[in-house]
Amino acid sequence: MTRRHAGFTLLEVIVSLTIFVGAFAALSQLFSLGSQAAVRSALETQAAIRAEAKMAEILAGVESFEATSEMAFEDDPLWSWSLEVNPGPHADVFELG
Repeated sequence: MTRRHAGFTLLEVIVSLTIFVGAFAALSQLFSLGSQAAVRSALETQAAIRAEAKMAEILAGVESFEATSEMAFEDDPLWSWSLEVNPGPHADVFELG
């Protein structure tokens, strides 16, 4: 009768470490992708808020109603805006882009 030793074999330890490292790598990649998505979402939200505010300024007459290219925002020069004015389908109606 053979006596079985208590504990793990080297093969079992290597397999378990491989599984652990693989799972850790996958989770860290998911965390990285989630962080990038959160940053992208925050930037898109900020861009939408800035665009809405600038459009309100243009409609209120604070900003000129003329085509403009690459104007920096006063509060943050890293953000810029441009305005394209095209004739619309009816008289005195314009398409802004």
